[in-house]
Amino acid sequence: MNNKKFRSGLLVGIIMLIMSIFIGTLISVFFKAESSRDILQMFNRYFLAILGSVLMAKWCGLDFRFKTKNLLKGIFVTGITMHAYVILDLVEKYVKLEMTVIQAIPRIVFVFVATMGVGFFEEMLCRGAFFNAFRFKYGESQRGIVKAAFISSFVFGLLHFMNLIGNPDILISTIAQVCYATMIGFSFSCIYYITDNFWVCAILHGLIDFAAYFWGCFVNPEASFVLDNTVHDESFLGNIIEVGICAVLTVVVFYQLKREFAKRGVDKEQLSNA
Repeated sequence: MNNKKFRSGLLVGIIMLIMSIFIGTLISVFFKAESSRDILQMFNRYFLAILGSVLMAKWCGLDFRFKTKNLLKGIFVTGITMHAYVILDLVEKYVKLEMTVIQAIPRIVFVFVATMGVGFFEEMLCRGAFFNAFRFKYGESQRGIVKAAFISSFVFGLLHFMNLIGNPDILISTIAQVCYATMIGFSFSCIYYITDNFWVCAILHGLIDFAAYFWGCFVNPEASFVLDNTVHDESFLGNIIEVGICAVLTVVVFYQLKREFAKRGVDKEQLSNA
């Protein structure tokens, strides 16, 4: 249990969150063109994620530099359930294509880089800062890791209520998104712990967001590099099904976490410092 590092990690997360909201608001106010806003928001996310990694290294002694250890295994074995979300997004969000692949390549590249920035930022915020902060607080026991994963993921889920700003009519979908985002966040925390490689989660997160925006690259030929932010409220049944699928996938990842605990011989309760 390290309360100093807990407070430092929590502070890093709060700094990142406040700066994200503040800078994002400034961008929205002073830049009217959607393409300009999307490009600046992309750079903002990369900047804040890098800032967070630097602060976590300086204040908490954690190293978030890119590493290949467990990377491929984490992406294609431990994190295999995350690919289900990619497939679901590709199937669910398919639209009639208005452009060829060649025509859409510039957009695809931009959307890929932008969504990877989203994954980098949100994982640094919720797993890099918040999960590790609560991990310092509750320790390395099974109970401590699960509590840290749940609390940091709950924060991640609640942040999605911000989608109601400017879109108050999507209440049902937003509530559902908060639920399944919390479960997805919990899964990412488990994957991060199992692989001990932050970049596994950042890449998988980016791929999920990329799939959500992918088909938008092929519509509206007159538009420039703009992320399609159009959101529609889904049916109650559709939201229930989506939350249910996420629940099943989360149980699978939690089972992997329990196996990792057994493999490492991690106790259920916090051991005495003596």
